[in-house]
Amino acid sequence: YIGDFTLELTDDGLRETAPGRVTEVGYDKIQNIVEDRRWIYIFIGSITAIIVPYSAFPTREDKEVFIAALEEKRAAAAGQ
Repeated sequence: YIGDFTLELTDDGLRETAPGRVTEVGYDKIQNIVEDRRWIYIFIGSITAIIVPYSAFPTREDKEVFIAALEEKRAAAAGQ
């Protein structure tokens, strides 16, 4: 999906809400989380990712809190 969407960290996984659809991805399905200078890539397959722009976060601290929470939930789902 390309366009505006809302991404939530729920107890069970990531919930992506876009106009006309809701997609849920379990934390155990996240293969990798990668950042570059402007984007966060949440890989749920070898070539499939949820791409979140840094501009989605009001502050750098908010971005860091999101990534830390996502990593924590991913590790918990993997039993680490």
